[in-house]
Amino acid sequence: MTHVLKEGLLTKKGEIRHNWKVRWFILTPASLYYFKSKQETVTPLGIVPLQDAEVMSFEGKRFSFFVKTPVRTYYIQTKSDFEQQDWMSAIISTINKYVTYPFMVIVHF
Repeated sequence: MTHVLKEGLLTKKGEIRHNWKVRWFILTPASLYYFKSKQETVTPLGIVPLQDAEVMSFEGKRFSFFVKTPVRTYYIQTKSDFEQQDWMSAIISTINKYVTYPFMVIVHF
């Protein structure tokens, strides 16, 4: 994968069963990819497009946030408050720099 901005282990809420599963995430200038594990990064399980996306804290689960796209809302949990803020900032910066330029994203912490 080219131009990786950030990567790491996060927990994501499933779309159909709504269970939370650990996934390996990779942030690129246009998308947030998630994989089954760090060792299995050839084919993503899913891709979160960042075009027209919003990032906000999720009060329903500790250290969580969501990425809302026009098609779906992705709920993601980190292991700490610092990690939550770090991932949210990285995704928001990516949207502002690479995706929606010259527009800015409104953020709610």
